[in-house]
Amino acid sequence: MVALVRRLFALHLLAIHLFNIVGYSLLFQYFIYRTDTNLVAQLDLNQYQESELIQFKIPISLPYIIDKPDYERVDGQVEIKGVLYTYVKRKIERDTIFLQCLPNPETQRLDKARNAYTKHVNDLPQSKKNQAGTTKKSGLYSEYDFKILDYHFAPPVQLAVIYITQPSHSPVSKAFDVPGEPPEIAC
Repeated sequence: MVALVRRLFALHLLAIHLFNIVGYSLLFQYFIYRTDTNLVAQLDLNQYQESELIQFKIPISLPYIIDKPDYERVDGQVEIKGVLYTYVKRKIERDTIFLQCLPNPETQRLDKARNAYTKHVNDLPQSKKNQAGTTKKSGLYSEYDFKILDYHFAPPVQLAVIYITQPSHSPVSKAFDVPGEPPEIAC
C-alpha cells in the first residue's frame, strides 16, 4: 500500500513538472490561436471599422505579375517595429502590393506575456536592454512559427515513364515491289 502511494505521489510530481515545462507554453499558444481565429472570423464577417485600417505599400519586382485592382480578403500577420498587424485586404498594382491591416493588440499582449513568463521560468534577465549575445531565446515555439505546407509525394512507380516498345520491323515495308517494268514514253 505504501509503494502504491509513493508511485501516485511520484506521478503527480512528474505531471506538475511536465506542466511547468510544456503546459504553460501550450496554454499560451492555445490562447493566441483562439484570439487569432476569433479575429479572423470577425474580419471574414466584415466586423471592423474601415477607419482603423492601416495601409502598407510594399514594392515588388516580380515578372509577369497580374494586376488585381480591387482589394481581396487575405489572412496573415506581420510585425513591424514591435507592433503586430493582421492582414485584412490586399491589392496588387504594377510593382506594388497594397496591404490594409489592423493592429492586433490582444495577440501582441499574449505574446509578450508568454515571453516574460519564459524569461522568468528560465531565469533570464527581465531588462529590456540587449546584452550582446548573452541571452538566448528559449521556449517551445519560435517567433518564426510558419504554417506547415502540405506536400503530397507519389511512389516512384507512378512517376516512372512508361515507354511503349515498337517492333523492330514495320508492318509496311519501306519499298514496294513493282509488278512490272514502267511504261515506255511515247513521243
